[in-house]
Amino acid sequence: MATITTFEAKGASPVDKKQTTRVNSDGLKYPEYSPYNDPDEIFPEPEPFEYYDRALDADPEMPVFFNDHVKVEELTPYIGVRVTGLDLASLDKAGQDQLALLAAKKGIVFFASDDNVKQTFRDTSLQKKLEMVRYYGQLHQHAVQPRPRDSTEISVVYQDNVNTVRKHWWPNRLSRAIWHIDQTQERQPPGITFFCCMQSDAPSGGDTLVGSLVEAYERLSPPMKQFLCGLRAVHSSKVMTGKAARVGGANRRKDVESVHPVVYEQPATGYKSLYINPERITHFEGLRHEESEYLLKFLSDHITKGADFHARYKWNEGDVCVWDQRVCVHSATLDNLEYRRHFIRITALAGVPTQATYTPPTDEDKYAK
Repeated sequence: MATITTFEAKGASPVDKKQTTRVNSDGLKYPEYSPYNDPDEIFPEPEPFEYYDRALDADPEMPVFFNDHVKVEELTPYIGVRVTGLDLASLDKAGQDQLALLAAKKGIVFFASDDNVKQTFRDTSLQKKLEMVRYYGQLHQHAVQPRPRDSTEISVVYQDNVNTVRKHWWPNRLSRAIWHIDQTQERQPPGITFFCCMQSDAPSGGDTLVGSLVEAYERLSPPMKQFLCGLRAVHSSKVMTGKAARVGGANRRKDVESVHPVVYEQPATGYKSLYINPERITHFEGLRHEESEYLLKFLSDHITKGADFHARYKWNEGDVCVWDQRVCVHSATLDNLEYRRHFIRITALAGVPTQATYTPPTDEDKYAK
């Protein structure tokens, strides 16, 4: 069996030296996107930028998606659609704007191939991939996740029978489902994110779980909604960097901490979402320690156990999803860990989160399902 060791930690003794990125090269279809880490690498802090939500320019009828040639299937009534008959990589500006609106409304949009239209995003050039996502905002550089050698703006999610680090991410837990929103510790956290299945060798497993933060907010009682609309939470990268340290990964930035509203109002739709990230929030501003601890557990349980506003997607190679990190929470299912699973993720940062104003209930729904 051929293996590639792309990096060994510099300065370590022969006993302590860790191979931080190992890849079984046999049968690897996209070696140019192999995971690469250099623990000496340092990324600059993201510069503040003026954000514009592309969904604001979209035709509300979304004719690129809703026509006689494209099929848009709901995964559930509350979150997710699967699109066939339309190649993501072929979208023009109007289509990209409508995609932003569809993601804002449905949380996550999966693009799959059918007999007539193949998804070509994974086979486009690296630069075209970056250019397409950069349309939605400044691209994020991940502090700890592996990247391809030729880009600091693409994250590589990888496992195979020699690269088994994923099973050690969260030791001593009954479940490997880790519900989260990506990188909420940033001052301007992620908005639109692209996630592409480059290769999947397992006969089953490796699904992605998603949950609607909009519906999670809607399920709460009016007094709880009113209380949460005035609350802010502290998000920290320390759990993420601690995980990286445990498994010998990179850490390219100092720890980051930001304060964000607990209820986020979306700029294009006006939807209110419960912006709770169990893997990043340390506490709530103004609450006592015990109050903060119990509230975080309640809200985390609410968004992660609400199976009736969750969806599950089984991947085929070449599928791509585009989701709006502001309105949904997600988790990998870390099963079948001995098989190759190779994905890339490109994330556009959005604006500073807008704190929602509580609106008393009326008889009509406050958002379109």
